[in-house]
Amino acid sequence: MVHAHNDDDHDQALDELRDEFPGWRLWRSKDHRGKPVDYVATLRDEQAGRVPTLIATTAWRLREELAEQRDLVQKLDASA
Repeated sequence: MVHAHNDDDHDQALDELRDEFPGWRLWRSKDHRGKPVDYVATLRDEQAGRVPTLIATTAWRLREELAEQRDLVQKLDASA
């Protein structure tokens, strides 16, 4: 039961990230046993970032990296 609860928490974190960063495909990678490990973001909209793939060990860290990409795009657009 605890394992299922942890999966729900991860899904909630991904749902929150998906709402905040719609230009990315967000998912969890899995180890050889099928256990979720890293958080992964794959760029779907080049207006959302410049790096094609981001990988982080936590949802919090992935959010930071996604926010950095968003800020980079905003700065580049402002300077164009």
